[in-house]
Amino acid sequence: MPNITRRNFLKLATYGAGAGLCLTAGSAYAVRKLDNTTEEVRLKIDRIKIPELHDNFVGFKIGFLSDIHLGPFVSNELLYQAINLLNEKSPDILILGGDHLHIPNSSLSKIFNYIRNEEFPNRYEKNIASRILNRFCDIFQTAKTKHGILAIPGNHDNSNAKNIIKPIFNKHGINYLINKSYLIKNGSAQLEFFAVDDYWTGVPIKTPALENKKITRILLAHNPDYISNLLKLNQHSFDLALAGHTHAGQICLQQSTPIVANINDTRLAYGHLKFEEQQIIVTAGIGVVEIPLRLNCPAEANLIVLDK
Repeated sequence: MPNITRRNFLKLATYGAGAGLCLTAGSAYAVRKLDNTTEEVRLKIDRIKIPELHDNFVGFKIGFLSDIHLGPFVSNELLYQAINLLNEKSPDILILGGDHLHIPNSSLSKIFNYIRNEEFPNRYEKNIASRILNRFCDIFQTAKTKHGILAIPGNHDNSNAKNIIKPIFNKHGINYLINKSYLIKNGSAQLEFFAVDDYWTGVPIKTPALENKKITRILLAHNPDYISNLLKLNQHSFDLALAGHTHAGQICLQQSTPIVANINDTRLAYGHLKFEEQQIIVTAGIGVVEIPLRLNCPAEANLIVLDK
């Protein structure tokens, strides 16, 4: 299959007669009228074995939410549902993997006169990005974690809110990281979260080789193609990487089997992946873009439990 972007595929799905996805004007109208109760988030739990993990971090739980895309297409209720699923598992830390907001401004998204979140009905509102981000942070005040919340940039964040998102997040107690490390210490053991800027719209720094055996490194990168480039270097740069961006295809013909992914290295489209000593989790994420619909690809919250 030729490498096409998710946006181009969704255009084909919309305009292509007989594509089998039922996206006619009548069915699009039906989608617009769906009640919020039809939305659902599933919780995916992965126990990740890292041989060099210090005993002090065995059982450490990482909540991971990405591609929330809060805005007209995504309801506040869906986000509350995802947070509550993780709260029930008492994560030690919560990671937000980028694309926190979405302002539908592409020609494709404008076709759908669709509002699921009535708090943001006007995509042309002057301060809509600021309002979405402040509401986003208010909702995350309900999250319960021992070590707080870390967030990284996604392409939609850099494109729509690059100059305002970090101060808004930091004001609300969400640690917004761009090309920085965040260390958690437990005795002599250290768990490092290494966060990089978005691969498409930012300037991500190169993750250095991990040589200190006393440190376990969790790499946070919105776009899996950044991680793919690290793998080509054939050096141990991380123990576990967390990414999103792909939405696992968003529209799938089979359950969680992506038709296309918005990346070059399609090996990293979705799931728990292993490359020798380095492991990657790519989440399906929470929200939607372009077409306000998920097909055979439910929204996903992730809980990662570290083991050895």
